[in-house]
Amino acid sequence: MRIIYFANTRMPNEKAHGTQLAKMCEAFVEAGVDLTLVVPRRGIQNPRSIRDFYGLRKDIKIHYLPIPHFGSSRNLFNLEAFCFGIASFVVALGERIRNSSTIIYTIDLDQFSYFLLPLAGLPVFFECHGSKVQSLFFSFFIKRVKKIIAVSGGVARSLSESYKIDPNKILVASNAIDQHFSQKILPKEVARNKFGIAKDIPVALYLGKFYDCKGLDVLVQGAALLSGIQFILVGDTIERLLEVTGGSKISANVLVIGEVPHFDVPAMLSCADVLLLTGTAKNRYSYLETSPMKVFEYAATRIPVISAQTPAVEEISGDGVNFYEPDSVDSFVEAVSRSFGNREDAKVRADALYAKIGTYSWNERASRILQVIENK
Repeated sequence: MRIIYFANTRMPNEKAHGTQLAKMCEAFVEAGVDLTLVVPRRGIQNPRSIRDFYGLRKDIKIHYLPIPHFGSSRNLFNLEAFCFGIASFVVALGERIRNSSTIIYTIDLDQFSYFLLPLAGLPVFFECHGSKVQSLFFSFFIKRVKKIIAVSGGVARSLSESYKIDPNKILVASNAIDQHFSQKILPKEVARNKFGIAKDIPVALYLGKFYDCKGLDVLVQGAALLSGIQFILVGDTIERLLEVTGGSKISANVLVIGEVPHFDVPAMLSCADVLLLTGTAKNRYSYLETSPMKVFEYAATRIPVISAQTPAVEEISGDGVNFYEPDSVDSFVEAVSRSFGNREDAKVRADALYAKIGTYSWNERASRILQVIENK
């Protein structure tokens, strides 16, 4: 099978969607697919290869399209996306001439970059990570794709309701984990020594970028009421944390660590006594639609997880985590105290989470998607 995967994003990049994209391309290649990833060439590309940057086992063939960079505003980004859409259509049209059995795969990183692809005459499969506002561009596109791969049940329901799509046209396939992730997990003492974290303090750890939709204000405010616990936030800057939490005071027991290399993530998580997964009911995507990769990585460690009780997370985790009420500092504090106070219950839940999703790999996800493509 030959697949051309169009994605309007800089690659490699440090964001979660970059990791997801790279891991899925690797899984497709390991399944025997002849895959080419097509992305824009924006500014100065990272000199490291995708394989090196993400620690992949396979090389990914990549084709960069020379798309002009107009600026950083939303309207100018949309103009760039439109240009990428036209260039992608030309590439797809050329591929149809060379090989009419090629499959087009694409992902929703913006509103415009993929809408012309069905006109190239090749079957298009669309991976969707969030609900879509009503637009002529998207309505034109979504009615012409062969199959939709929705990252969560919330996304599938939204698309089905908003665009009157037959649910049978949608495959729900949550995110996943690298199949070798567990092999890189370290004993807690070894991990803490690696990162210079004291061995005798209780640690609650959050991993990920600091976004407005994450509900991190609850974490920061709750940490101030739990002075006996060290809270470690990994993946972004203190300045960004202040920005997304509205300038909340950062207490002395909150340590912010910047990005860590992808290959160090399992070791970083190994430092924790509990792992934190935040969310908010104030944001539709966070509450109903997300499929956070970190919950799969958390599950693989068998370390207890504390999470905002959102439908999006409940769909993945069941009762394998200790929940708190979204946007409630008191509930967050109670959940953290409960997890540290009842280690036996926390361990039972962590083991249940591992059994449910801790080994669900990108390769398994790719296999499900390829079965759908083969049955087109």
